[in-house]
Amino acid sequence: MKSVNINCKLYINKVKDFKKHKEKLLKLIDDMPPVMAEFVTKSDWLVQKQFARPYLDYFYSDVAHNVMNTLAKKFKAVNWNIGNGWYQQYKKGSYHKWHNHTQTNYTNVFFLELPDNDYKTIIKDGNGKIISFKVKEGDLITFPAHLLHKSKPNGEKRKTIISFNSNFYF
Repeated sequence: MKSVNINCKLYINKVKDFKKHKEKLLKLIDDMPPVMAEFVTKSDWLVQKQFARPYLDYFYSDVAHNVMNTLAKKFKAVNWNIGNGWYQQYKKGSYHKWHNHTQTNYTNVFFLELPDNDYKTIIKDGNGKIISFKVKEGDLITFPAHLLHKSKPNGEKRKTIISFNSNFYF
């Protein structure tokens, strides 16, 4: 079998009016049931899908919608959708092991709380090399869903992300 290396891109979008969204989203996430997911301190990943998620309703309409429209224009896509979404909170020592996302084109991570860039999501390219990038609170990253990624053991201050899967149509 012959293989050809191709480049993948990671997109970083700064969310407009981040401080306003941060306060509202954190309040809505605080109202969610305290469910632990594997080695993550708190997440709604394991909560039944029919359970109301007001934070996602707000996030999709007031944050993600603008970013997805921007990406769709860049990709020259005629439409897009979000397959599912969830939040994760990490306290000291909590982490998420290497994984990828199936049955979707892109994975997206919104850094709602990121006290230190050193604890951002770590992503490997198709050759297994760590992708170098810098983000801060209020940034939303988008990358091909097949790429392996993880969250290393968290530091002293809490980290909160909202992640979602997305597809673009041409």
